[in-house]
Amino acid sequence: MITDKDTIEMLRNVTHLQEVMRMVYSFSNDAYECLENFEDEYRYVVSQNYLNMAQNCFLEIVRIKYEKELVHYGIESFFQAYDHYSFQLRQVITEKDVTLPGCLEHMTA
Repeated sequence: MITDKDTIEMLRNVTHLQEVMRMVYSFSNDAYECLENFEDEYRYVVSQNYLNMAQNCFLEIVRIKYEKELVHYGIESFFQAYDHYSFQLRQVITEKDVTLPGCLEHMTA
């Protein structure tokens, strides 16, 4: 039997998950924007820092999902999109590529 306390706890967990997902998106967007807005080698360093912050938030999402046993198709699609995005962005940073693939568009789709 689901009690009011259980419902409130579930709402807190989902709200926390949504907040952290927004942070992942925000840091990921900033990592992408740095590559376009900064000059020289600094853009890769700054982008990598934002990508690290996004990765930390992503790991928090994974922790919340498994600890709180949250299962939803939206979470899985978010995981796939983030994995694809971070792989592409890491390639750009590692190879110091000046052309940006549409990695952010894939994450927002």
